[in-house]
Amino acid sequence: MPKQSGAFVAIGLCAIALPGIAGAGPEKPVGQWGGERIRCLAYLGVSDKTEEQVARVRQMGFNYVLANPGLCDSPVETLMPLVRAADKAGLRIIWVASMANQFSNPALREALAGDTRRFVGADGRVSPGSACPTDPVFWWAVWFNRALPLARLAAQGHKSSAGLLLDPEDYSGGFDETRYCHDDLCFYSFCESIGRTDAAAAVPAETRHAWLVDNGLWDRYCAFQDEQVAKMLPTSAAR
Repeated sequence: MPKQSGAFVAIGLCAIALPGIAGAGPEKPVGQWGGERIRCLAYLGVSDKTEEQVARVRQMGFNYVLANPGLCDSPVETLMPLVRAADKAGLRIIWVASMANQFSNPALREALAGDTRRFVGADGRVSPGSACPTDPVFWWAVWFNRALPLARLAAQGHKSSAGLLLDPEDYSGGFDETRYCHDDLCFYSFCESIGRTDAAAAVPAETRHAWLVDNGLWDRYCAFQDEQVAKMLPTSAAR
């Protein structure tokens, strides 16, 4: 569920956090936020026609827009034409940030270098572009380092800055999603938590998913990783 912190909203952990709204026609609102019926258009960027485009979007009946993916990686000052135009028109912006392909972005690659753990899929493949979602370095580089400057826009009175949509699809590695990792630390920690340290060393990465499913442990594994992220994020957010 969406969580609100001050005037800024962190929306979900994946691209389906607002199901169906991207490109939904203005005659068919599909949800509400704060009592307001959401009509959202995807996507809008920054150009020499930004103010004209924002005005047109409002004329079409949309009140929310997904910002073009990649804008979250831009310096905030380069986003201001869109922010000011949206403020003026009463349009709310949801910034879109990819949680995958981090290592293809120079700034993120530098932030993630060193001790960052790579995402390991259900088949044991290591992602060339995504980090393990339980890694705090990952969250700082991908979420907080990008979300906090955008959150400050709302705190500074720019009501158009409404939220952040995080897309976990791993385009570089060919994974459908990068939510549940099968790397050594994730798997070992789970096995230790259920008293199965024997399996930790005995089950190789490429068969871990099958082992978890065959032993009726997949749901518990997912819940365990969700709990690890849930414990980590408030500590990071407080910083």
